[in-house]
Amino acid sequence: MKTFLQNSILFVLIIVGTIQVTAQNIVKVKPGWATLNNAIQAEADKGNDIVSNTIFELKRGGEYLLNGSVRNDGFSLNIRAEDGEGERPKLIPAVAAGGESERAFRPRGDVSVQGLFVTNRDELGGMNLRIFRCSADSITIRVDDCVLDYDNQSAFRLDNDNISVFLTNSIISNIGLPSDANNGRGIDDRGNDIDSLVIENCTFYNITSRILRDGGGIINYCKINHNHFINIGQRLLTFGEVIEAEYTNNLAFNAGFVGDAPGTDYELLEIDTLKKDLTDQGIVQTVKINNNNYFLNSEISDIYPDSVSITSIYNETAQKYADAQGSENTQLNEEVNFINGAVIPTDIVAKYWSDRANTPNWDNTGAPYDFKYEDTSQSYTYSSAQQPLGALTWFGMDIITGAEIIIMNEPANSLSFKTFPNPASKTINFSFKLEEGDNIKIDIYNMVGQKITTVTNNYFSVGSHTISYNLNDIVTGIYVSEIKTKNSINTKTIIIK
Repeated sequence: MKTFLQNSILFVLIIVGTIQVTAQNIVKVKPGWATLNNAIQAEADKGNDIVSNTIFELKRGGEYLLNGSVRNDGFSLNIRAEDGEGERPKLIPAVAAGGESERAFRPRGDVSVQGLFVTNRDELGGMNLRIFRCSADSITIRVDDCVLDYDNQSAFRLDNDNISVFLTNSIISNIGLPSDANNGRGIDDRGNDIDSLVIENCTFYNITSRILRDGGGIINYCKINHNHFINIGQRLLTFGEVIEAEYTNNLAFNAGFVGDAPGTDYELLEIDTLKKDLTDQGIVQTVKINNNNYFLNSEISDIYPDSVSITSIYNETAQKYADAQGSENTQLNEEVNFINGAVIPTDIVAKYWSDRANTPNWDNTGAPYDFKYEDTSQSYTYSSAQQPLGALTWFGMDIITGAEIIIMNEPANSLSFKTFPNPASKTINFSFKLEEGDNIKIDIYNMVGQKITTVTNNYFSVGSHTISYNLNDIVTGIYVSEIKTKNSINTKTIIIK
């Protein structure tokens, strides 16, 4: 198993905001049947380097009927919505002549998608399984500002080892059939090792089983930060054997709503301690749990049969870490009032325990939802940076992190940027926003002023950008990152471990 503890400290790539791709070739794809499949194939026929350096740009408000799964075998795939306002482009499985359809994505290479609406419910209402079925070792899936809606099993299934998933600023909804609380997962690793899993600034609602189902693999790093988790049926997160985990600044509303029956012994957060094969290597487990709100509506618990109880929050290992950190002092049990929240699943709970075969499906009366809540609640300023708990997309805010180094007396009109994580190990990210297009040059210098590398020297369009840079060839130490535009220079200190 691959780990990143060569220097005894594990950090991970964290993508926030717009996904960065280095592609320069832009292919504008018209809505319609198989247009996206055909466009990808046409570029792939030119060679893997060509298609990997292409952005497929989809029209806002357009519908893209998929003639089979979107596939990439051996090349990177970059798909995004066009700039501007309007509805996200919709990717919908088309139905073939025989009446069958296929899941939306079957990646065997890196995939980056941004600004899309993707459903696994086909054009005739049939349901597919696993929106992203990821089937190659060590690939990276980046999903930003997307909606993934409807699937009967999972939003992401990881068939292979050391896959990384970075899920940001997105909505994942209506996953699983409520009659089967053992299924319906956000991410299902099928017992494979996970390299890195980051879920940040996302909203999950109407998920039958849990957000993360670990089937026995090892997770190198998992960060779950500033998310809304609403109407999660059986449990919340099953981390399994994880080397470094963070669960911070989240709002869990009606998580574990099905309840805990005798013999199940479920908890919302379940963490396994590291086994001897890892501890013998000197690997130490670290878990951070703080500033979260867990609330179960009494309308749900009041209808439990006498044999069913409210699901506990922590298993033994998670409780140990919470106690050691004093996390009980940063844990809320507060009801918040959403502007337009999802239906409380009382009908599902009642049928589940009395007539399971006839359990109703998700009730989306009132959708689309608005999960912003009142600024008078304690949750509104309860994050580690005094921001609202949960996904800040509902509040029009950006996440404030402790990783940023503030440059005082910054020159007027200079370009500010963020570096994260900091310290960093495998990858570091540079995030910035442009009010007008400009050439951006980012260099890294050592402490005696020698340039170590150039991260980028390219033109970037108006908007937010995040550039990821691999640090494998840079030794540990303290460095200075410098970002230049035509009118400004700005710097930040970074630590590489």
